[in-house]
Amino acid sequence: MKRYIYLLAIAALAAFGCTVTGPEGFGVGDYAGNKVKVTAPEAIPAQGGTVTAVVKTTEDADVPFTVSVPKAATWLKVGDITEERVEVEVEKVVDEEIVVETVVEIIRTVKFTASTANESAEMRYASVGLIDTEKNIAITRFDVRQDGVGMAEKKPFEVSTKEINVEAAATTASFDIVTEVAWTVTSSNENFVVDPAAGEGNATVTVTFPANEGADAVVAELTVAATDPLARPKSHTVVITQASNVKTFTVTPGKTDLGQAEDRTSFSIESDVAWTITSSNPEFFLVDPSTSKGVASVSGEGNAEIQVLVAANFDLEVSKTTITVATEDAFVLTEKTITFEISQAAYTVPAGQVLAEWYFATSEATALKVHYDLPVKGELADMEGFGDVWVDANSNGSGKFQYWQVDKRPYVDKEHKRSKRTITGAGEPMALPSYIGDYALWTAYPSSPLAAGTKVHIFFAVRPNDAQCMKYWKLQYLDGTEWKPVADQIKTATTANGTFEYTHELIWNDLQYNTFVDAIVTLTASTSEVQFKFECVDNTWSDGTPWAVDYKFDGAFELRFSGYDSTDNEKKPNYRVFKRPVIEVVQ
Repeated sequence: MKRYIYLLAIAALAAFGCTVTGPEGFGVGDYAGNKVKVTAPEAIPAQGGTVTAVVKTTEDADVPFTVSVPKAATWLKVGDITEERVEVEVEKVVDEEIVVETVVEIIRTVKFTASTANESAEMRYASVGLIDTEKNIAITRFDVRQDGVGMAEKKPFEVSTKEINVEAAATTASFDIVTEVAWTVTSSNENFVVDPAAGEGNATVTVTFPANEGADAVVAELTVAATDPLARPKSHTVVITQASNVKTFTVTPGKTDLGQAEDRTSFSIESDVAWTITSSNPEFFLVDPSTSKGVASVSGEGNAEIQVLVAANFDLEVSKTTITVATEDAFVLTEKTITFEISQAAYTVPAGQVLAEWYFATSEATALKVHYDLPVKGELADMEGFGDVWVDANSNGSGKFQYWQVDKRPYVDKEHKRSKRTITGAGEPMALPSYIGDYALWTAYPSSPLAAGTKVHIFFAVRPNDAQCMKYWKLQYLDGTEWKPVADQIKTATTANGTFEYTHELIWNDLQYNTFVDAIVTLTASTSEVQFKFECVDNTWSDGTPWAVDYKFDGAFELRFSGYDSTDNEKKPNYRVFKRPVIEVVQ
């Protein structure tokens, strides 16, 4: 955007006896006429002619004026004054913020005519003044010149530009001098150092200055003056404007009203500063764009797209969290702390007929181990299959929980750890290692066949017990003879292994929060057995790290199916499950 800089030019017109101070109580610094800018005319030829001066100001700073010519300058006449009004945009700092305003600029053209030839060999001058007719004070003055007859040939003296705009971080600028005469360059700002400061003939002048770390623009006026009296014109002013160091910091939230199921949303940051993001609810995980890991807080710099992973809400109240994005950069003049709220719908408990229900708890650990405890040692632990272990539906109905694994023998560290299935001290079924192709199988046996069109609900909670547990899993159900994914929960991801579909992400963090698996499906075929499988579909660890082929399973990769606690117990995240694993008919 073009910047308009109005140069202040107050001068006394001694020839007219005018004062530079305003009326009583009126400060010169506040005077509207200070904002008048005049471009003096070129020299009038010796034989006579007409030239023009341009007078610019803004509408809010306009003052009435007359043009005054010294009585001695009888050779010079003032002609017509024309006026043009144009709209321009001007940047201002208002309450520490950059504001762009549209103002009206008044451009007046004043004609000066020398009706007689200058018979002298020397150039003659007339000091012309602009006089405020209301306050009777001098606004500014400039010279109108006429070449003399017989003067030597003029020597051109030009610069390549008179206005240079640079960014706040810039530290150099340059312009060219085009001439054959000697010249000097001086700066109004001591921090803007010119090189060379003097010379003769054509040259490139380089200006060096520090980066602008302030909230205001920095301006330097360079006076390029010729030392040869035959130079035309005799001087130029080159204005360098260095932009302010005001920085951008805005946040645009995405979807903020989520459903009850596991979901994700995102928000964008537009910024050129460092920032930090925090979530008031640790179950609303922020995904660090640099690591793709779910964390409670993220720090970064510049533009970013931040994802928020939200576990399914199984509380009976709406879950809310506040996302806070903050910066400490002093050059952000807008709000430095931006917050917005994400809400998640409450859980609605399906009412229906229980087909199979499991009770995983400390009190049940010993009984659950009877059929689900596969020793670590022995070939069976590493071989493909269910390992001939299971957990019966011990709370209600009739059903079976099993864990199928692919052949682990090529990957396990046999000298230290092997595959394992067991019941933990908290009464939770556990399996390790997890690997692509592994799946948990939940089976319910209805007392009578279910007809086509029956709606069936499944719920369970699962979590990675360490970072090496696999991240991406897909929930499927058996419909007749076909395994089908839960269509309304399908997502797509791309990793080093390619692009694939999944329904749930197991996110690792030190708190080990559960992922809740909750779905209702409609059977299109009658059945006497309801089955759901929760299958690993990619070998990426739950902390976002790709699994390496040469990495041996050494006892990590542990997957736990969480226990149930009927109380609002916050001592461990894995106890925050308020519904038992269940398969039930809801319609």
